[in-house]
Amino acid sequence: AVLPNDESNSQYNRLVISFRMKRNYISYMIKICLIMCIISLLSNGLFSLNPTDQLGDRLSYGVTLLLTDAAYILVISSSVPVLPYLTLIEKYIITNFCYISLNVVLVSFNQMTDYIISDELTMILSFISWLLIHLYFIVVS
Repeated sequence: AVLPNDESNSQYNRLVISFRMKRNYISYMIKICLIMCIISLLSNGLFSLNPTDQLGDRLSYGVTLLLTDAAYILVISSSVPVLPYLTLIEKYIITNFCYISLNVVLVSFNQMTDYIISDELTMILSFISWLLIHLYFIVVS
């Protein structure tokens, strides 16, 4: 649409062009979110190892998942656009990293407090929070 210019002294008109675009987000969901979803779900396996005999194995498994998550973030950073604000997918990635970190902290906390909260209960609560996190991001997207 050609609109008259706001300045009365000008002899030029202003041309406004609008485009309607839609991004194909399904490929991002499969390539990024599905893999991150699986990595964060695997962190619930921390609570299935024997708590007294295999504390070192539990912590090394958790740290390995954190390193896997961090390496995957570095790999996918080239496919996520660089913007001055956090996109929804970046918030999802950060939330998953925090979720795995929290599970590692819970394993350490349970060991230090002589298992005030049982591993079964911790695993159930962790899985419920995993479901809630993913349901939230599904609804928001």
